[in-house]
Amino acid sequence: PRSTLSWHRDPEPRIHIPIITNPGCRMVIDENAFHMPADGSVWFVNTCKYHNFFNGGEQDRIQKTIDEAIKIEK
Repeated sequence: PRSTLSWHRDPEPRIHIPIITNPGCRMVIDENAFHMPADGSVWFVNTCKYHNFFNGGEQDRIQKTIDEAIKIEK
């Protein structure tokens, strides 16, 4: 709660799966801030761009991230 990550870039895009969140949580990429609700959604995010994440709420934020390098066979 009430914390933020520093601006950074990841070496590859990531898949984000919000587990626990609150309305005060925002990811910022390209000057756009957005909330990823913990409603079962899966987000593919280009984290190669500079980004940060902040939790302006009073609850913890728990999120599973998966590197894009995982291959999914059809």
